[in-house]
Amino acid sequence: MEMLSHHPRTCVCGYNVSKIGGFFAGTLSGFPEDRIHELPLAESSMTGIAIGMSLDGWIPILAFERMDFVLLALDQIVNTLDKLALLSNGLHKPAVIIRCVVGNSQGPLFTGPTHCQDFSKAIREMVSFPVVQLKWPAQIVLEYSKALDAALSGRSTMLVEEKDSWNQTV
Repeated sequence: MEMLSHHPRTCVCGYNVSKIGGFFAGTLSGFPEDRIHELPLAESSMTGIAIGMSLDGWIPILAFERMDFVLLALDQIVNTLDKLALLSNGLHKPAVIIRCVVGNSQGPLFTGPTHCQDFSKAIREMVSFPVVQLKWPAQIVLEYSKALDAALSGRSTMLVEEKDSWNQTV
């Protein structure tokens, strides 16, 4: 996130991303607070807001602290974010970096089987943009750098992080 924070058009939006929410479990602690937008817990709306921010020139990093809740945003992701460039003949190219988290078996609170599912394979079948599973900490900077380059070219990326790897070193 530190690397992404250096680009002046990046911003973070989602639930539990602000100071009140603990900066997404501390993973946003270097990101400028004026570019972190805490949104209501309404995943479809959060996604629509991120798409709108993208169309206004921002590169939103849309944070889902549990991939399970991406299901509530699939209409926006599949039918708007992924298809708007096609539907508008390239006039509108929303580009959002979607950050999803799966797993939590090693934390102080196991969130249960309905809060740690990975839908990467299914989503990969529904969208034309990359859905990348980050299995090793060493992948993180490289894949987020690729996602930023893609966003600058008008293409979205979904990056799926393993929460159980957050305490591992790069």
